[in-house]
Amino acid sequence: MPLEHLEHFLIQTTQLQATRDWYVDVLGMREGWHPDFKFPVVWLYLGDKDVLHLTEGGANVSQN
Repeated sequence: MPLEHLEHFLIQTTQLQATRDWYVDVLGMREGWHPDFKFPVVWLYLGDKDVLHLTEGGANVSQN
């Protein structure tokens, strides 16, 4: 059964593409539009609603 509802979340990951692929392939989300933040980000959608934002994170990412 595909995921139908999720509230707004931000996940920081050291493996942006692999994390994106998991949510798309396993939970059926789709990648969609996002503003240009000048750093890597992926917004994932359920239907027409952006519900999950992914960005790079980990020990080597600035906290600024």
